[in-house]
Amino acid sequence: MKVENLFNPDTGNDVANQFRIYTGKGVIFQSYETTICIKENGKVFLNEDKETIDNKIASGEYILTDLNK
Repeated sequence: MKVENLFNPDTGNDVANQFRIYTGKGVIFQSYETTICIKENGKVFLNEDKETIDNKIASGEYILTDLNK
């Protein structure tokens, strides 16, 4: 397992309390002590139910984008 701080590309500095955790099966994004997202075997899991996610997308709180461009 490997843990690294996220960093701000504009400053090159670590972002406090924001971590990427590599598990061998995937990657976990953790903010403070809360798991925010898990990417495992090509699938992404948010720490919310589908209805909550759909509502946040519809309201504009979440904006979908292709991060693989």
